[in-house]
Amino acid sequence: MTRITGKVAGLLAVAVALAAIPVARGAAPEPESVAAVFAAYQIVTEKALRPGEPHALLAGALAGVKKILAERGVSTLPMERAPDARPMDATAFAERFRWAVFASGTRVSPAALAAAAIRGMLAALDDPHAAHISAREYQRQLQASRGEAYGGIGATVGLEGARTVIVSVQAGSPAQRVGLQTGDIIVEIDRRATGTDVGAVSEALRGAPSTTVDLLVVRPGAGPPRQVAVRRELIREVPVSTLVMAGGVGYIGIASFHDSMVALFAQAVTAMVRSGVRGRVLDLRNNPGGSVFAALTVASVFLDKGPVVYVQSRSGAPIPYPVIPPKERPRLPLIVLVNGGTASAAEIVAGALQDAGVPLMGTVTFGK
Repeated sequence: MTRITGKVAGLLAVAVALAAIPVARGAAPEPESVAAVFAAYQIVTEKALRPGEPHALLAGALAGVKKILAERGVSTLPMERAPDARPMDATAFAERFRWAVFASGTRVSPAALAAAAIRGMLAALDDPHAAHISAREYQRQLQASRGEAYGGIGATVGLEGARTVIVSVQAGSPAQRVGLQTGDIIVEIDRRATGTDVGAVSEALRGAPSTTVDLLVVRPGAGPPRQVAVRRELIREVPVSTLVMAGGVGYIGIASFHDSMVALFAQAVTAMVRSGVRGRVLDLRNNPGGSVFAALTVASVFLDKGPVVYVQSRSGAPIPYPVIPPKERPRLPLIVLVNGGTASAAEIVAGALQDAGVPLMGTVTFGK
């Protein structure tokens, strides 16, 4: 079994939940923008494993507002003139947010201020896996999870500390062809610093096919940064791939975990059984993770008993996630392939199978 604790556990749902908040667009009314920030605040305080002090979250939100104002050339000096030295509270934040909306005019929309405040709040958590995802990026992620094509470079990114790193590179993608690898650090995109907003970075990497995105990339231990120009293409993920190899060994590769791939995986398992294979290889290399439910379903095909994973709750009691009984559980030898691009939900599967005695082959996984 695998245990999800600390930074990952409490925030599995937060990034998606924040993406669904109805942040106002364009010149939306200021109260709606404030409401979006406080909706995010409520999600964080309720869902985060270690949400921290309320005043620290609101102070982080204010820092996010100040940052975007400074970037757009709006003075933040009036926001520094607090009437007293009390810790930041909801009233104080709302007052300063209203001032920011007024002072920024058309240079920063209320929606952009709200998004910046949410990013600042999440930064105060000191959790690299908590991220604000724009509505557009969330829809694009859903699109990719359904196997629909999108314009991009075929690389998944994440955070390590304050650095944007490549988590996985899709085989045959533009990213792979220009030599990008798991662990590469993206410093700039089109001459703009990446920062710590993973959603914004993912969105910047995507775009219309045949357009080019310029990256400044650092490979740890491999010299100075280098400029890489990547031509975007239509990227279509193949969720589950199968092959019967020489010697009657069945190969199942999973590109990522999402709910719509569960049926495809079940079909692949059935096809393997009917083909009479004598053993199986489960390939989780360059799999960045995804749905925990999908990961549980896949792991359950190979496990006699659970729990598959424990999720650490805020009450202190780990919550066990049991095996989901599959329609078929063939008793065949199994090995699992992993590498540095195996992350998140893929590591849940790999860890659970390893605990059950299934051998893993490859290199150290991403560690998310």
